[in-house]
Amino acid sequence: MNIYQFLDHSEQQKTYLLRFLESHHAEYLPSQKIMDFLSISNFKLQRLIDEINEDFQEHPETTKLQIKIENKHFIHCPNLTEKDISYLKLAYLEKSYLFLLLQELMIQPTSIYSFSDNFYISKTKAYNVQQELIQILAAFNLTIKGGKLVGDEIIIRNLLYNIYYNFYHGIKEPLIEHMDDRAKQYFSKLKTELSSNLPVTQRLKIFFLPICEFFPNPSRRNLS
Repeated sequence: MNIYQFLDHSEQQKTYLLRFLESHHAEYLPSQKIMDFLSISNFKLQRLIDEINEDFQEHPETTKLQIKIENKHFIHCPNLTEKDISYLKLAYLEKSYLFLLLQELMIQPTSIYSFSDNFYISKTKAYNVQQELIQILAAFNLTIKGGKLVGDEIIIRNLLYNIYYNFYHGIKEPLIEHMDDRAKQYFSKLKTELSSNLPVTQRLKIFFLPICEFFPNPSRRNLS
């Protein structure tokens, strides 16, 4: 599953660039190698680097990072870690209209008009986002009908779990603002009682249990 397809295209490219740099640690990579990997021009690469460096400054955890260009043709990002990338990935996800629409559909019936109004975008933009999301969902045998996410419940739940687990990854708790008090209390108690005795990977999974526990049937649009 390519979960990055739920990011806007530019953010996908930035994520791939970051992961490529991190996988080569602090090596000085020829810019041409990166351009070939991403299938982009030198102009586009420079723009992505500038944008990522700006993104680094927007998060306290990454302000010391910078992608550097040496001798015009060699690129590296010293001290970049997978954790650093996680902060940016989450930020990219939470401003992606594709993800925002998917999440709205999970919570409640959502028309193009309500989505447009809620996120201050044009009706045309909202329509285009919906059409793109429909194309992505088709690969999972899911679709959107009457403002609702339609398809097999298990597939929907697994899709959402994979998105939340891979992007939020213990950085913050998704959906918490949509839970009622009962759900929040249950979630808090569960984390307190179990998390301290579990490996990191298992602790992370606890963050996403509310999707299964308090959202048993996504087609019902009810988190409580």
